[in-house]
Amino acid sequence: MRLCVCLFRRSTTANGQMIFFIFHLRKKEMTSSTSTYSFWLVPAVGTPARNRAQRLIDTLALKHGAPKFVPHVTLAGGFRSAHPNSSTSSSTSTPSSSSSSFSDATLAARALAESHPAFSRPLKVTLQSVSCGSTYHRCVYALAEVSEELRAAAAAAGEAALGVEAAAVKPAPPSAASASSFKPDETCMPHLSLLYSSDEKAKEEGLAEAGAAFAEAFREEEGVGKEKAKVKDETETETETCWLSSEIEVWMTEGDVGDWRCEARVPFGGKK
Repeated sequence: MRLCVCLFRRSTTANGQMIFFIFHLRKKEMTSSTSTYSFWLVPAVGTPARNRAQRLIDTLALKHGAPKFVPHVTLAGGFRSAHPNSSTSSSTSTPSSSSSSFSDATLAARALAESHPAFSRPLKVTLQSVSCGSTYHRCVYALAEVSEELRAAAAAAGEAALGVEAAAVKPAPPSAASASSFKPDETCMPHLSLLYSSDEKAKEEGLAEAGAAFAEAFREEEGVGKEKAKVKDETETETETCWLSSEIEVWMTEGDVGDWRCEARVPFGGKK
């Protein structure tokens, strides 16, 4: 059996916004280990945005010898979390507060989704342009609009991830630097990656291919069909560049991309 104690702490960000974040403390004698986790917003299977992005990701991966992955916008990524060694949870599971089969990351996501105001309603994600970066996981990507809602959600998720990692790593000696290496992304650059690669030629070609693939969809958003394409609530039709997320997906992102797996999908507001 595993004992988790959930402690909520308030902290004030630079802009005065109150953020709640969670610490899950695990007894030393309990059998557990740590892995790398991430909190994602993922377009639902079968939606236009999911279909468009997945086709492009798969095409670029095949052409450039890169890994395939699920389309997503990362709220907080690359933090350590404790989890039970016997965890066998599936991606269709919804964690309960008494569950012993989920990681601290999933329990923290549940706390966020159920009680934090940033997750009180579906989050709108609108892709605006295609760009490229200098790191493997940001080789080619589609930039999303930085709305106040997304900014608040990312800040809350980052604080929660910081707490989860702080509880997962061994305390550092007083004279040493903190054992925690995770740092929330303060720049808030929400994006949907399209190609993972460190190859410059792949980046150049992938950027051109992704730009061409999204060009028509972007024109439709900016043109005559813009008003019709807007997503105003969960009953509105979603588009290839705009969708509503109503779940936090918790992914174990340890090791190679092909080994990543979804541990849980946590609905906003505690909905089943």
